[in-house]
Amino acid sequence: MENCLSVWRGYSPIEIAKSEEELATLETLLLLFFEQELNWGNEEWQRSTYFAPKIRTPNRVRPRDMLMGFVVQAFSLGIDNIAYWQRIRPTTTTFKSPDGSNYGFEDYPIQYKRFFDELRDDGEALAVMVEPWRSKFRSLSEDFYNNPEY
Repeated sequence: MENCLSVWRGYSPIEIAKSEEELATLETLLLLFFEQELNWGNEEWQRSTYFAPKIRTPNRVRPRDMLMGFVVQAFSLGIDNIAYWQRIRPTTTTFKSPDGSNYGFEDYPIQYKRFFDELRDDGEALAVMVEPWRSKFRSLSEDFYNNPEY
Protein backbone atom coordinates (compact mmCIF):
# COMPACT_ATOMS: atom_id res chain seq x y z
CA MET A 1 0.00 0.00 0.00
CA GLU A 2 2.88 2.40 0.75
CA ASN A 3 4.03 2.39 -2.87
CA CYS A 4 0.45 3.10 -4.02
CA LEU A 5 0.42 6.10 -1.68
CA SER A 6 3.77 7.21 -3.06
CA VAL A 7 2.41 7.16 -6.63
CA TRP A 8 -0.69 9.04 -5.41
CA ARG A 9 1.71 11.66 -4.02
CA GLY A 10 3.42 12.02 -7.37
CA TYR A 11 6.43 9.75 -7.14
CA SER A 12 7.49 7.82 -10.24
CA PRO A 13 6.65 4.10 -10.27
CA ILE A 14 10.01 3.52 -11.98
CA GLU A 15 11.82 4.79 -8.90
CA ILE A 16 9.90 2.79 -6.29
CA ALA A 17 8.78 -0.50 -7.85
CA LYS A 18 10.67 -3.57 -6.69
CA SER A 19 9.62 -5.93 -9.51
CA GLU A 20 8.31 -5.81 -13.06
CA GLU A 21 4.85 -6.86 -11.88
CA GLU A 22 4.76 -4.09 -9.27
CA LEU A 23 5.99 -1.59 -11.86
CA ALA A 24 3.17 -2.54 -14.26
CA THR A 25 0.62 -2.28 -11.43
CA LEU A 26 1.88 1.10 -10.21
CA GLU A 27 2.05 2.48 -13.77
CA THR A 28 -1.57 1.42 -14.29
CA LEU A 29 -2.54 3.09 -11.02
CA LEU A 30 -0.71 6.26 -12.12
CA LEU A 31 -2.72 6.32 -15.36
CA LEU A 32 -5.96 5.83 -13.44
CA PHE A 33 -5.05 8.72 -11.12
CA PHE A 34 -4.24 10.92 -14.11
CA GLU A 35 -7.58 10.07 -15.76
CA GLN A 36 -9.42 11.07 -12.58
CA GLU A 37 -7.57 14.37 -12.43
CA LEU A 38 -8.37 15.18 -16.08
CA ASN A 39 -12.00 14.13 -16.22
CA TRP A 40 -13.33 15.04 -12.75
CA GLY A 41 -13.28 18.46 -11.08
CA ASN A 42 -14.46 22.06 -11.51
CA GLU A 43 -13.52 22.79 -15.11
CA GLU A 44 -16.06 23.15 -17.92
CA TRP A 45 -14.95 19.90 -19.55
CA GLN A 46 -14.97 17.90 -16.29
CA ARG A 47 -17.67 15.97 -14.46
CA SER A 48 -18.52 16.99 -10.92
CA THR A 49 -16.88 15.15 -8.01
CA TYR A 50 -16.86 15.22 -4.22
CA PHE A 51 -13.09 15.51 -4.57
CA ALA A 52 -12.83 18.60 -6.75
CA PRO A 53 -9.52 20.41 -6.22
CA LYS A 54 -9.30 23.63 -4.25
CA ILE A 55 -7.34 26.20 -6.23
CA ARG A 56 -5.92 28.04 -3.21
CA THR A 57 -5.12 24.84 -1.29
CA PRO A 58 -4.02 22.30 -3.94
CA ASN A 59 -3.11 19.69 -1.34
CA ARG A 60 -6.51 19.80 0.41
CA VAL A 61 -8.30 17.31 -1.84
CA ARG A 62 -7.75 15.84 -5.31
CA PRO A 63 -10.00 13.94 -7.76
CA ARG A 64 -7.68 10.93 -7.51
CA ASP A 65 -8.55 10.69 -3.80
CA MET A 66 -11.67 8.75 -4.80
CA LEU A 67 -9.55 5.95 -6.24
CA MET A 68 -6.89 6.10 -3.52
CA GLY A 69 -9.55 5.88 -0.81
CA PHE A 70 -10.81 2.65 -2.31
CA VAL A 71 -7.23 1.33 -2.64
CA VAL A 72 -6.56 2.04 1.04
CA GLN A 73 -9.91 0.50 1.94
CA ALA A 74 -9.06 -2.66 -0.07
CA PHE A 75 -5.65 -3.04 1.61
CA SER A 76 -7.13 -2.39 5.07
CA LEU A 77 -10.34 -4.41 4.90
CA GLY A 78 -9.82 -6.80 2.01
CA ILE A 79 -11.08 -6.29 -1.51
CA ASP A 80 -14.34 -8.14 -0.84
CA ASN A 81 -15.19 -5.74 2.00
CA ILE A 82 -15.14 -2.42 0.12
CA ALA A 83 -18.38 -0.62 0.90
CA TYR A 84 -20.74 0.06 -2.03
CA TRP A 85 -18.22 -0.23 -4.88
CA GLN A 86 -20.74 -0.89 -7.62
CA ARG A 87 -21.57 0.13 -11.13
CA ILE A 88 -24.89 1.88 -11.53
CA ARG A 89 -24.36 3.04 -15.12
CA PRO A 90 -21.85 2.06 -17.76
CA THR A 91 -19.84 5.23 -17.12
CA THR A 92 -19.47 5.65 -13.38
CA THR A 93 -19.25 4.18 -9.89
CA THR A 94 -21.07 5.38 -6.83
CA PHE A 95 -20.96 5.81 -3.07
CA LYS A 96 -24.68 5.06 -2.84
CA SER A 97 -25.77 1.99 -0.94
CA PRO A 98 -27.34 -0.86 -2.93
CA ASP A 99 -30.73 -0.18 -1.36
CA GLY A 100 -30.57 3.53 -2.24
CA SER A 101 -30.90 4.61 1.39
CA ASN A 102 -28.17 7.23 1.20
CA TYR A 103 -27.31 10.11 -1.13
CA GLY A 104 -23.67 9.53 -1.90
CA PHE A 105 -20.37 10.38 -0.29
CA GLU A 106 -21.84 12.82 2.25
CA ASP A 107 -23.88 9.89 3.64
CA TYR A 108 -21.22 7.22 3.17
CA PRO A 109 -20.80 5.29 6.45
CA ILE A 110 -18.18 6.95 8.64
CA GLN A 111 -16.25 3.72 9.16
CA TYR A 112 -15.60 3.67 5.38
CA LYS A 113 -15.56 7.41 4.71
CA ARG A 114 -12.47 7.78 6.90
CA PHE A 115 -10.38 6.05 4.22
CA PHE A 116 -11.01 9.07 1.99
CA ASP A 117 -11.03 11.78 4.64
CA GLU A 118 -7.61 10.69 5.95
CA LEU A 119 -6.12 11.65 2.55
CA ARG A 120 -7.00 15.33 3.02
CA ASP A 121 -4.28 17.94 3.47
CA ASP A 122 -1.40 15.68 2.46
CA GLY A 123 1.53 18.05 1.95
CA GLU A 124 3.02 16.08 -0.93
CA ALA A 125 -0.09 15.20 -2.95
CA LEU A 126 -1.06 18.20 -5.07
CA ALA A 127 -4.05 18.35 -7.40
CA VAL A 128 -3.25 18.48 -11.12
CA MET A 129 -5.84 21.11 -12.15
CA VAL A 130 -4.20 23.99 -10.33
CA GLU A 131 -1.69 26.50 -11.66
CA PRO A 132 0.25 26.29 -13.89
CA TRP A 133 -1.32 23.12 -15.33
CA ARG A 134 -4.86 24.45 -15.01
CA SER A 135 -4.10 27.31 -17.44
CA LYS A 136 -2.33 24.97 -19.84
CA PHE A 137 -5.26 22.54 -19.93
CA ARG A 138 -7.76 25.40 -20.33
CA SER A 139 -5.79 26.77 -23.26
CA LEU A 140 -5.52 23.35 -24.85
CA SER A 141 -9.25 22.64 -24.44
CA GLU A 142 -10.13 25.82 -26.35
CA ASP A 143 -8.64 24.27 -29.50
CA PHE A 144 -11.19 21.44 -29.55
CA TYR A 145 -14.95 21.19 -30.07
CA ASN A 146 -17.20 19.79 -27.38
CA ASN A 147 -18.07 16.12 -27.75
CA PRO A 148 -21.54 16.05 -29.38
CA GLU A 149 -22.22 12.69 -27.69
CA TYR A 150 -21.70 14.05 -24.18
